Amino acid sequence: MLKSLKVLSVKDAKHVFTQSVNESEAEWQLPAVTGLSVTRCEDTGKGLSQLLSHFPKLSTMSILGCKKITRMGVAAPPVLHQPTAHVPLPATSAGSTIEIKDLEETENVADGLLLLPAHLSGSLRELGIYYCLELSLVRSSLPVLPNCSRAGQDGEGGGLQALRSLQILEVNSCHVYFSAYKKKTSFSSTTYFPFPSSLNKLKLCDVDLETLQPLANLTSLTKLNIFACDDLRSDGLWPLVTQGQLRKLEVMSLAPRFFIGTDIVQSPKDEDQVRLLCHSSKLQELRTDDVTGFLTKPICTVLSSSLTRLLLDGDNEDDEDEVLSCFTAEQENALQHLTSLQVLIFSRFSQKQCLPAGLHKLPNLQMLQIRNCELISRLPSDGLPNSLQMLHVEDCCNEELIQECRKFVKDNPRIKLII
Repeated sequence: MLKSLKVLSVKDAKHVFTQSVNESEAEWQLPAVTGLSVTRCEDTGKGLSQLLSHFPKLSTMSILGCKKITRMGVAAPPVLHQPTAHVPLPATSAGSTIEIKDLEETENVADGLLLLPAHLSGSLRELGIYYCLELSLVRSSLPVLPNCSRAGQDGEGGGLQALRSLQILEVNSCHVYFSAYKKKTSFSSTTYFPFPSSLNKLKLCDVDLETLQPLANLTSLTKLNIFACDDLRSDGLWPLVTQGQLRKLEVMSLAPRFFIGTDIVQSPKDEDQVRLLCHSSKLQELRTDDVTGFLTKPICTVLSSSLTRLLLDGDNEDDEDEVLSCFTAEQENALQHLTSLQVLIFSRFSQKQCLPAGLHKLPNLQMLQIRNCELISRLPSDGLPNSLQMLHVEDCCNEELIQECRKFVKDNPRIKLII
């Protein structure tokens, strides 16, 4: 068969895998395949599970719009009752493959379950799941063979935790994906984490996550993108910022507000404790449209020593009951605590008529960008910092602002103006 095939794409198929009775497992082994995409297939999770068992070196996989896949889990490594017994990982020789068909005899497997074979725990590095509206994670670990016991207690090692090599994960428009991890469910700090700690980049869009507490084990995470997750709160974020490796954070289109929760950063009981956290933050870049929730003194204090790039997006302002034409004094004061900022961007503030005062107090600011802010007509009256090197005005139809920027640059020739 196609022994040199490296990438396989399956689209609009009724069945993703059908093996003839005359074909052996060895004939179906595809050891060179490293990439797989499955799009709008009508097959059940069982069919895809069978297909995956033949890709021992699969490193990248995407699943899009597969409506009949309703549950997802990872097969636990076999733990036989006889200590001397040995069950090999999938291989190319006949009879040595861990056959997914054996799972049909267990009560854990239904047609809708996509069971990722155990061998993927050492090979799969990138996974994308898109528009699988009924798909949910299985919180319990699942055995591989009928005569195997569970690898751990119920819930321990469940979800995708067994994928110990997974580094990049994207989940988009899967509305019940985290249903087994709701906050009302009994939660333990040592169990019920859906993802492996190996994750480096995570993107969640339009999923049913309520807080970030189920992500608390992601100590290697450096980039987190969150979009359109209704009712999501930032509880659990700050341990990732101050104890983990999180460098880049993007939180957009969240309603109601994301930066509202019970963490000490949002509800500080001790200002000294907040100041202590600021020396632990590693977050360098942030983009958010929760401007009201973010621009508070405790949050900006924690990020004061690490945050170098900030993009504030005002697109969510139109959803607020009362839209102010200027930033509040509290917001201006909070922003001044971000003393490490080098790049500050104001984007899509359709109702704001002026920039916040006090920008001249940001000692390391090098670039100020104003884009799609049509009502802002002037620069701050108290000036801009001496450290500024670039002033960028983009997609702004306000001629008054453009003229003022030109005058400012003429008086400060060291600054580059981009219009």
